[in-house]
Formats: sequence, structure tokens, C-alpha cells
Amino acid sequence: SASVRMNGEIAEFWPYVPAPDHLVSGLIKLELDVAGTLDDIAWNGNVDLSDGHYENLSYGTILDDLTLRGDFDQNGLSIPSITATDGGNGTLDASVDLKMKDGGEAAYDVSTKLRNFALSRIDELQFWADVDTKVTGNQDSADIKSAVTVQRGEVDLTLALPESVPTIDVANLPDEAEKEQARKEAENDKGFAGNLDVKVDIPRRLFVRGRGLDSEWGGALEITGTTDEPIIVGQLAALRGQLDIIGKTFVIKDSKITFAGGSPPDPMLDIKGVYSTTDLEVTAGFEGPASDPELVLTSNPSLPDD
Repeated sequence: SASVRMNGEIAEFWPYVPAPDHLVSGLIKLELDVAGTLDDIAWNGNVDLSDGHYENLSYGTILDDLTLRGDFDQNGLSIPSITATDGGNGTLDASVDLKMKDGGEAAYDVSTKLRNFALSRIDELQFWADVDTKVTGNQDSADIKSAVTVQRGEVDLTLALPESVPTIDVANLPDEAEKEQARKEAENDKGFAGNLDVKVDIPRRLFVRGRGLDSEWGGALEITGTTDEPIIVGQLAALRGQLDIIGKTFVIKDSKITFAGGSPPDPMLDIKGVYSTTDLEVTAGFEGPASDPELVLTSNPSLPDD
């Protein structure tokens, strides 16, 4: 028999973990007892984390006041309660249940509840949401069911979009035979598959600003397919907004972004801005796929093309 005891600060050894975009700290306590023979070994133990802190440097996501307690043995792992805040008013409650089966197969069940949680804090994208997620699966696949309600979002186009159009390296496109070969290889690939069933509700308060645009959007999306090839269906509509260009203010009207389930996702734009005077109304907008939108200009009464 043997025993292992550990009680220390994660931050002391985290610099040796090859995860430069992630910061983790907290007090961890581990107890492990091993008994039996080499042919029939058994172990059990528990793990505690208190005063934990996690930060994703890419997205600014924070887990603060992170606590958990779990028990484990050769049959699996159970963590009935994981709690944290987002460093502010947002909260997280989660649980994990992992069972080891004969032949080395693992089955897991993860449940997560977020309330008013800051999912991203980077300057170009900030949003807070309520999220209820349940993940069940094994080492080969998982079913991911989630309901997301966006409480508030901020998109800053000044930071999200480049100042200029980047140079694109041109390469020969694959012919039909190469595409068919790639499709067959993808079908034969037995890698991990995450099956999505996600509903996203954005009642309002999704603000898109910058580059002369000040707008508020809302809508609903359904995301199915897999984590490798998500299928997004739904629509976002402009609730209000204006676009300042060439010294004029265009009021956004009847504008929407429609996701029709293409893979990869390429939503259709139908965005219109109207500038009005006592004797003239000019409409400027973008229509067509987001990958190749067309600028459309109309006026009433009609003006010469030049």
C-alpha cells in the first residue's frame, strides 16, 4: 500500500505547464491511497481546490473564487459542485461525473450553469450571457446541448476590423478529384466528434459600434452539426442604429443578417441606411453573402449614375 499527500499553491508549478495563454492559481489539496497487488491494484482519493483563479489571456475570460471538491477511484471521478464568479457579478455552477468502463472506455456527464457571466472581455468583443449546458459522451464523441441568452454584447469594429485590406496569397484551387479525395478522407477520419444542439437568444442589447456605425441588434440562432462543421440557422435584425459616412448620417432601417445553414457559415447581409432631406432620400447598403457583399446605392428621386 502507499499514500500520497499534496497541499500547495498551483501557481508555484504552473509556469512549467506549456499553456502560455492560460493562468491558473489556487490552493490544491490532494489525497491518494493505493492498495492491492500489481495484478489487482486499487486506489481512491479526493481533491480540493479553494481560492482558485483562472484567466484566459486570449479572451479575457476569468474564473475567480473557484472552488471544487471531488472524489475518485479506479472506477471514475465525481465532482458534484464547482463554483466560481467571473470576477464581478457573474456566477458559475457546474458538476462533473466521469465513469471508467471495461476496456478503458470513459463516459462523462458535465453540467454547467452560468448567470450574467462575462464570457469575453477583450476590447473588440465583450459579452455577458446566461448559459445552461449539458455535455454527455465518451472519448470518441460528445453530445453538447446548450441554451444561451445574451444579456449584453459589445462589438468594437475599430478594433475588430483591420485598418486596411491584407495581402492575400493566391494558391491553385483543388479540382473535383482532389475535393472528392478530401471528402473521403474526412469521412474515414475517426477523430473526436462533438454533436451540437445549441440555441442562442439575443433579445436586444447587442451593440455594434465603430467605423462610423452605432447600432443595436437582436435575434435568435440555432447551431447544430458538429464542432468541426457547425450549422447555423437564424437571423439577427437591427433594432436601431445609424452610420456616419462622408459627413452624412444614414439611419439604419429594415436591416438583417441571415444564417441559412451553410458550411462554412457565410451569412447573407441585407443592411440598409437611409439619408433624407426635404427633397431627396438616399439609401446605401450591403447585400449578398458576408464573404462577398455588394454595395447598393439608390435614391428617390433618381440621380445620375455619376
